Amino acid sequence: MTTTPPAPARLPAAERGSTTVTDRAVSRIAARAWAEELPRGDAALPSATVVRTGRTASVTLGVTLPYAADLAGTAERLRQHVARTTAALTGLTVPPPEVRVRALAGSGPATGGRLGRTRTGAGTHACATDAPRTADASAGPPEPAPAPARRPWSPRLGTALLVLGVGTAACAYLLAEGVARRTGHVLPGAPRPDVLHRVATTSLADPTTLVAGIAAVVLGLWLLGAAVLPGRRDRLPMTVRTTGTRATLDRSAIALLLRDEALAVPGVTSARVRVGRRRATVRALAGYGELDAVQHQLTASTGSALETLGVTRPPRPRVRLRAAPHRSEEAGA
Repeated sequence: MTTTPPAPARLPAAERGSTTVTDRAVSRIAARAWAEELPRGDAALPSATVVRTGRTASVTLGVTLPYAADLAGTAERLRQHVARTTAALTGLTVPPPEVRVRALAGSGPATGGRLGRTRTGAGTHACATDAPRTADASAGPPEPAPAPARRPWSPRLGTALLVLGVGTAACAYLLAEGVARRTGHVLPGAPRPDVLHRVATTSLADPTTLVAGIAAVVLGLWLLGAAVLPGRRDRLPMTVRTTGTRATLDRSAIALLLRDEALAVPGVTSARVRVGRRRATVRALAGYGELDAVQHQLTASTGSALETLGVTRPPRPRVRLRAAPHRSEEAGA
């Protein structure tokens, strides 16, 4: 008589093993999720980095968005899609990713005039977007209040590393000097001045000590300012109406836009632009046409371009126009 051995007990699925989703897999899933929601011609895979904390994966995407489009709205919609898709496919907790727009890619001929916008007045403009807008404003929900605009905080990694390195080296040297004096040993590299003794016995009337003290105070004030001030003076904050989204615009980008606007004015043959935090200065040369008419049109074009940027505090325009050198020679002849 033969007996059949009992079948081994089957373990529950949760106890049979574990599945590990690597950071590389999470980053590729997030990149694919971002690309699948863009138009087919703009579906380039973004760069993605992942930082894991337990079961939470924080994703940072470096993307290229289509131009012209509602950047804040498009980015927010894609952020939510990437978070949902990545969490569903990996089983991890994925918050909405941080999006860094590296470039804008044109998806076809822009409508509405130059640079994809139609100016309807000094303070209003229309932009080409992915979805058509209805004329009836009462049909949709009211627009939320604009988020408070603030300058981004500068990381100042170079400053932090410099202070950390110098401070660590100085503290290590003083600690070793103090231990050597207490124990009666001599550190390698003697003879050298006794730093602790000189610091304790030096008078403030010594010119070298006075200069060193002033330099230390200046350095301390600079470090204090770096700690409490945001920095990034080359970026101007923009007004956005999407909660949790902040946007800034480089002053160099504003200068390029104003230069293009100036060169598009009939009569202007050369232009230089300098954009500060409070003022945008346009210096142009008029190769033909009446100077007064060119000046008026250039001023209006510059002011309209600044108002359409969406910057919280647009720089005040300053336009300086003069005749080109060949016109002065013709007038003298």
